[in-house]
Amino acid sequence: MGTLRSLPSFSSSNAHAISSDGQWVVGSSTSYAGIRAFLWSRDTDMINLGVLPLPLGGSASVAYGVSGDGSIVVGSCSGESGTYAFRWTDESGMVSLGDLPGGDPLSTATAISADGSTIVGFASPSGGLTGVLFQENGTDPTSVGDFTGGGTYSRLTDVCADGNIAIGLGSDDDHYQAAVWDPEHGLRKIKDLLAESGMPLEGWAIYEATAISDDGDTIVGNARDPSSRFQPWMLTGVRKLISGEDFSDIVAPVPVVVRFQLAPDLEVDPPPTLRITATPNGPMAPTEIEHALSSGDSTAPLPLLSGGNYEITASGSGLISVESISLHVEEETTVTLVLDSDRDGDGLSDRDEATWGTDPDLADTDGDGFSDGFEVAHGFDPLDPESTPESRLSVIASPSESSRRLQFYAAAGIDYRLEVSTDLVTWEPWGESFTGDGEAHLREIPDEAPVTQFFRLLREP
Repeated sequence: MGTLRSLPSFSSSNAHAISSDGQWVVGSSTSYAGIRAFLWSRDTDMINLGVLPLPLGGSASVAYGVSGDGSIVVGSCSGESGTYAFRWTDESGMVSLGDLPGGDPLSTATAISADGSTIVGFASPSGGLTGVLFQENGTDPTSVGDFTGGGTYSRLTDVCADGNIAIGLGSDDDHYQAAVWDPEHGLRKIKDLLAESGMPLEGWAIYEATAISDDGDTIVGNARDPSSRFQPWMLTGVRKLISGEDFSDIVAPVPVVVRFQLAPDLEVDPPPTLRITATPNGPMAPTEIEHALSSGDSTAPLPLLSGGNYEITASGSGLISVESISLHVEEETTVTLVLDSDRDGDGLSDRDEATWGTDPDLADTDGDGFSDGFEVAHGFDPLDPESTPESRLSVIASPSESSRRLQFYAAAGIDYRLEVSTDLVTWEPWGESFTGDGEAHLREIPDEAPVTQFFRLLREP
């Protein structure tokens, strides 16, 4: 996309939104006159949207939202008198959307509905910020208010395609709260709506909603879980939720408490610091969750999605879970992991090392470049240096596209050969065969080589 014309030594641009049809992008860019809002498409390149006329504007402008067809752009413009929300069209140019009375002049339009009917953002009345709905004619915006308690701080950050649902945040005695607005009910806390629908989320701080889908049925945002870890979240069925319809099919995080006990005859001093990992298996568990367990703790709470399937393991401080736990999450539950010694940290417990005949103080007993635990888990012999997986290749290209390198790992003591093809049918040797040394290798690809090439690294028989 590039930038607007500016000094070569100081040029940058930022994209903030894209139209529903995917054809138009808006944001801000440096220019000879300062920071300017822009509208971009493949056909028009970057269009400078300018600034509001003095005394409202003059210094800088930033575009934050665009209508579905790219015909309307919204954002903010700053000048000596303050910062004002704007609406831009090709016909009218940049027009101020005004501010709330009282307080310093400060308003920003953060988003516009795809149909162009609703513009949302925030403005500054006396004593804080509040989410607002802007009027296209620039008359005073309409405040959506805030929650009881705390300071006055709310804002709307996004709006669905038809303009009937907007999202953002508000504040109360518990600090920030993710919020949803609709014309019938006004501004409400998302956490309260979930609690009324049977999901209280005790201990969670759902503090921000950042975006809403065009159909108004999915919201994403950020939260802090009961262990004070920051977590992203996604909520579907939003229209049901705000209308008070049955929401019994909700998918919610369920507290799963992981307990630990040491294998027989194993003593650990000081108490271990562990990393607990819940690896998802299937679409109902979209993300891996890790939890760092402080020294001396014997349990760890994990917020896992109801209906999800997970593999739960633990490692750290020279310990490893003897077996992973396969868990289908339905309700709050407690599981127990048994920990055993893993002195060399190879992913194989010392007791299992004795069974396999590997060295418990050496992570790679056969010296083939793969840890004992990896080889056992993937069906290779940890005592045979020739029992190894094939190495993987990757091509690294420089930004100039004139320099390409081939990167691969070659296990120690294994004979390899590189081959090249242009059609994946006929393969030819690329260089001479060699013996691996357990290190990563880089090979330059000649500049005159064909643009389309395929490489493979094979073990010699």
